Amino acid sequence: MFFSIKNLFIIIVILAIVGLLSASAYQIFYKQEKAFAESGTEVKILGTETLDVGGEADIEITYKNDNRTNLKNAVLTLNYPTEGFSDIKDKSGFGKIKGSQIIWDLGEISAGYEDSVKISAKITDVNANTIYASLDYDPENFNSSFSAKSNYRFNVKIAKVSVNLFAPKEAVAGQEIKYILTYTNATAMDFEMIRIKLNYPSGFVFSSAVPPAAQAPDIWEAPWFTRASNGRIEIIGVLNSSDEEAKIIGAVIEQRNRDGKYIFNNEISANTNLIRSPFVVVQMVNDKENYAADIGETLNYKIKIRNLSNAKQDNLILSAVLSGEAVDFTTLTAENANVDRALQTIIWDSKVKSDLIAVDPSKEIEVEFSVKTNKNIFITDSNSKNFLVQNIIFLKDGNVFNADGANKAIITASFETKINSDPILFVRGYFNDDERLKTSGVIPPKVGQVTAYNIHWQILNTSNKIKNTKVAGVLPSNIKWTGNAFPFDAKVFYDINTRTITWEAGDIEVGAGIISPLKEVLFQVSVEPETSDVGNYLVLIDKNSLSATDEFTLSEITVNAEGITTRLPDDLSIGPEEGKVAM
Repeated sequence: MFFSIKNLFIIIVILAIVGLLSASAYQIFYKQEKAFAESGTEVKILGTETLDVGGEADIEITYKNDNRTNLKNAVLTLNYPTEGFSDIKDKSGFGKIKGSQIIWDLGEISAGYEDSVKISAKITDVNANTIYASLDYDPENFNSSFSAKSNYRFNVKIAKVSVNLFAPKEAVAGQEIKYILTYTNATAMDFEMIRIKLNYPSGFVFSSAVPPAAQAPDIWEAPWFTRASNGRIEIIGVLNSSDEEAKIIGAVIEQRNRDGKYIFNNEISANTNLIRSPFVVVQMVNDKENYAADIGETLNYKIKIRNLSNAKQDNLILSAVLSGEAVDFTTLTAENANVDRALQTIIWDSKVKSDLIAVDPSKEIEVEFSVKTNKNIFITDSNSKNFLVQNIIFLKDGNVFNADGANKAIITASFETKINSDPILFVRGYFNDDERLKTSGVIPPKVGQVTAYNIHWQILNTSNKIKNTKVAGVLPSNIKWTGNAFPFDAKVFYDINTRTITWEAGDIEVGAGIISPLKEVLFQVSVEPETSDVGNYLVLIDKNSLSATDEFTLSEITVNAEGITTRLPDDLSIGPEEGKVAM
């Protein structure tokens, strides 16, 4: 019985000790769990809410340990866009920039501790609007790692160039008009390039601009348009219309992005109410209202003026002022007029033309003059293009004077005559050619033996780009198409039924063969002479022609060129007798 009581006592003591140990372990574990909660660790991003592209953003990343245990090996990382996020400044002084990250090694964050790091950055892209922060750490007495995350989104707006456009509220149809556009960079960013595109109203004829347009008469460029920069464009022209209507001019500002593409920045428009003129002016060139001229051509002008008002107009002065590099002013002539070739002007008044003494309602007056276009237009660079003859007609009141003493203008009308490009098609033949296409056979060509020749089509183009260019030539019945051409990807085709070779040359740029190489294709033909050919040259290709559309004048252009025989005048290695067929 004693033994049993003793053993029972021992068992009770052991159980008490185990219970005490379990309670202690539970208390230790419970306190450790309560000392750390993942929700007690926080990272947060604060920053500029709204800014323009090119503006500077101030960013603060706060971190907080709201636990009762320390955080070990704490690392704070900020991820930002790879593009459009620049000029990064770490105001904390210990961050390390790696790629598109800033990393702060915080080490240990004590229980209850909170702090922040600050940076600034320039935002240069509307898409560079989101950043991400993460705080990675190991809680003390824990074997696991944790991470707190946060993100922030900016409201990034396009930085717009300020633009104003002035247009007269009213204007008389046919009179000269001036538009003024001003633009200012009031943003916080510098633009590598901006482009201003004007959309002229219908009936507007461009005369001049200050500064001159960069490309076409409706496009200006402003490179390195820095902060606080500004610009001004003045455009002069004539608004023509037979109706009283509102004429709207618009301007679009574009900026060039990192990819070299232009994107929209800003736009503006203005309108002018057009008032009907008391006169209407019509110009005819070679009996056509819309005429495209060739170089070296005589232009016969007819100017018709009709009084549309209900009142008689008397003592009128009419003048025509010509301009353009394509004009040969030494050939300017007119009857019953005062011609000043130095000033490129013809003037008609009541002294030389009695019709101008008084012009009754509905009465029409007609004057004539002529001038030639230059035979040679010099192409010096890619800007030597799109030549035209401009004629500005002034009708003035001989009884009314302006403050400067000049007669008051009743109407001004501007007309343009565009000059066609003058492409040339060269057709050349060779036996001893370069290595692009190897010829074969014998020289002189012999009866019963096949000789292959290279034919070169070369295009020289002058002042306007030509499009949809095609060259064609016909092979005589004794000439064979070999199928060889260079470049190998050239669009050269042979029609066996018509025996026509066609080259689709496509677009030919301004100055091809002058400021850049000739546009060229070469192909091969062969012949096996017969006895009846002995002593003669053989025609290798004939009826060569070029057709194209002038991009500037929209004229359909056709150029013909002579055929090539076995005489091969361009192959200097072949003498006259070596081109004749031999036995």
